[in-house]
Amino acid sequence: MYKIAELDNKINKLIDIYLEGTITLEEYQRKKESYINEKKELQEALQDFVAGTNNWFEPARDFVTLLNSAHCAVEEKNLESQKEFLEKIGSNFILKERRLVFSSESPYRGFLSDAPFPTWRTRLQPIRTASEIQVKIIIQPLQRTPLYQKLAKKVEELSLLGMSLRAIARTLKISKKTATNAYRYSKQNFD
Repeated sequence: MYKIAELDNKINKLIDIYLEGTITLEEYQRKKESYINEKKELQEALQDFVAGTNNWFEPARDFVTLLNSAHCAVEEKNLESQKEFLEKIGSNFILKERRLVFSSESPYRGFLSDAPFPTWRTRLQPIRTASEIQVKIIIQPLQRTPLYQKLAKKVEELSLLGMSLRAIARTLKISKKTATNAYRYSKQNFD
């Protein structure tokens, strides 16, 4: 904006100089044409910037936001978020011999070649092509706590109140076998 206003001032001064007779008509026209062309280029560059074609800020902001979401996914140990992040940065996922192999998207290729991903239990493999990076992710089964172990303290409390295992099972809406297992577990681990 400042340079456009400066060019307008130069054009006005050029007109004054021409009217005073200091320069010839050819010099005036040549100089005015160069100022007008420069002004037009600046106006087009300004329009491009406003339209976002030369805007570097948005891609940079998106990249930083993506990295922040990856960090949060790792910190929270949220497998679904980690999966979504991997889908954003790559494609052609293949699970082969407990290894996840995928092709990285070009904006992230340079960063992935140096990234160790230590908390994702991954290890980078040598790059086979310019667009493919092998990553090893160890898939471990989820270990779920059995229901009887979760209910063991509650069953023990109800037992201490004098309830029978059958009554405890009815109260907690579980089978008598689950109540029995919970009672035995509480005796072995909480006494």
